[in-house]
Amino acid sequence: MYPVLKLRQGKEKNAEFRHPWIFSGALEGRPEDVPHGSLVSVADGSGRVVGTGTYSAKSSIAVRLFEFGDAVIDGPWIGARLAEADEKRRLLGYGPGTDTDGYRVVFGEVDGLPGLVVDRFGDVLVLQSSTAGMDALLEPTVGALKKLFKPKAIIERSDLSVRREEGLEDAVGARHGAAPSRVAFSENGCDYLADVMAGQKTGFFLDQKDLRRTVAKLAAGRSMLNLFSYTGAAGIAALKAGAASCHNVDSSQPALDLALEQAALNGIKPKAMTVESADIFQYLGAASQ
Repeated sequence: MYPVLKLRQGKEKNAEFRHPWIFSGALEGRPEDVPHGSLVSVADGSGRVVGTGTYSAKSSIAVRLFEFGDAVIDGPWIGARLAEADEKRRLLGYGPGTDTDGYRVVFGEVDGLPGLVVDRFGDVLVLQSSTAGMDALLEPTVGALKKLFKPKAIIERSDLSVRREEGLEDAVGARHGAAPSRVAFSENGCDYLADVMAGQKTGFFLDQKDLRRTVAKLAAGRSMLNLFSYTGAAGIAALKAGAASCHNVDSSQPALDLALEQAALNGIKPKAMTVESADIFQYLGAASQ
């Protein structure tokens, strides 16, 4: 069904060991008639298909495998992978009806969807595509997300520098519903706000969830200095767990303004949650004198 790319002798082991990347040097040659970003099959010397994925004519990672073996990568296939990914997060205790409805649903290759990140903030989803292959699959991906999660909005934040290597421009905007300026969600019982349209990454550093949980465990009765604080999420987790105070320092005033909004949302007293806009290295240099 898809163009077949042949592997050099002995180069099929990566796929057999379920590594999702096929490097250009592992192929018999770069195909001239296979479009950048298209779906391909990868076969060993005997013609056996060892994987199905997307082809990059520009990256040293020539193929990113979605399936180890032959497969049709379409809307139903993507929907099944998304459901599997979310089920794993549900097993960790995240999701609607829990104290954490802000979490990463899809971690790219980890969840069999190379080039895709999907973050969930309550009833709003934010996706990022980093490859031409995933860009080509975004329509069925958005359709599958709508069917599975029934979100109020799906926002694309494909404004990653790695896209330049794939010859791609930034893409930011609403894929479904209206683009919100703020999205409220919860994490470990704390209330947060994500700026999904203009904030860093997808609007919030969801991957630091375990760090915030650890900080909270150590916080009771202590004073905290939160450097590179962004919107102060770690400080809020600490204060909610009994910290005496937290001073947040970041170079972004809009991020600090949002930190104060979140503090108010959590009922934290203004004297306990303070902010300062500064270059962190200059701040530390001045503090050491």
